[in-house]
Amino acid sequence: MTQLVAWVSADRALIGMDTRMTALEPDPTSALGQQLARERAAVGDRIVEGSKLLSLPHARLVLAHMGPGAFLGSVFLACQAQQGGDDFDALDAKLPAILAGAFAVLLEQRRSLFPEVPEAAIRGQLVLLAGWSARRSRVCATVFQQRPQQEGFRRVPMAGFDEAEDPRGRRFAAPWSIEKSGPLPFASTPEVMEQVARAQMRDFGGVAAGRGGRLLVAEVTKDCISVRSQCDLEDESVRSHDSTAPGRPAPPRETGAGHAAVFGRR
Repeated sequence: MTQLVAWVSADRALIGMDTRMTALEPDPTSALGQQLARERAAVGDRIVEGSKLLSLPHARLVLAHMGPGAFLGSVFLACQAQQGGDDFDALDAKLPAILAGAFAVLLEQRRSLFPEVPEAAIRGQLVLLAGWSARRSRVCATVFQQRPQQEGFRRVPMAGFDEAEDPRGRRFAAPWSIEKSGPLPFASTPEVMEQVARAQMRDFGGVAAGRGGRLLVAEVTKDCISVRSQCDLEDESVRSHDSTAPGRPAPPRETGAGHAAVFGRR
């Protein structure tokens, strides 16, 4: 599983994702299931990390993904092959068809290469697109979600920036539940985003649910994309602070110094 946190205002967006990677779960008695069991035994307790954020620097866009990693690879190749998909507005219009095509590829890969993996395990994909919209003269974001029993993708709240919006920006998190975690904060800084991510770890299964690793935070503006390593979500030294209510100041700790990879210009 994955955790995603996003916040968007007119001039910038922040998108946070964890890095822990987990394998799909085939029948444990199948050849693939036994092979994965051997590989996991060899790895032991070491965290297997991967990137669930994808940048398209030439278009000043970021894609964030929840679902099997092979899907994001197909989406990237399809985006690269698009003619006229080099800005937010163009790719936002094309993305539903791109995602449907990438999912068809994933289905065929499962049928031909990994028939032991249940089809239900690869459904329920979610993709967030964020970037500068020349038409709207602002940073925008759209969330595309696939229902478990459907092939296509639908837009979910955070899309449609033409209507009036909260001056504090727009927000999105998955997983999130008001009943479990309270109202979703406006994660307008990496520090608040970290608090939301730690609440997700605390309230939605954490490592046992396949979440964790590090929190990567991408910042998108009109002219720049930057990615920083905000914190270790599984650091024992800060787990005692996991009960901190999102939006409230957390006790001081040495996280968030980060390492940034910057594309574009300031």
